[in-house]
Amino acid sequence: ATSVVAEIGHQASRETILAAYLVHFEQLYTKAKTGESARTAWRARLVTLGRDVQASWPGGTATGIAEDVDADGALLIRTAAGVLVRVEAGDVTLRR
Repeated sequence: ATSVVAEIGHQASRETILAAYLVHFEQLYTKAKTGESARTAWRARLVTLGRDVQASWPGGTATGIAEDVDADGALLIRTAAGVLVRVEAGDVTLRR
């Protein structure tokens, strides 16, 4: 957890932050309307990809290497047994 002050080093008005968020959202929305996916940019920011992870969700767990995310945003984990597990929602932690 963090705060705006901790991240930028000074106070910022809520209105300024909201306006910047809305401008950015509108840019993403315009790209999405033309068929461009935000998946590539989002995928590039994921710290879990290529790393050993453990995911847990109600009714299950998976441990292995986070390989990718699919078009729907589900995390794909390759277990030690070679099984590809699709995790739609849950808690994911890095191991080692």
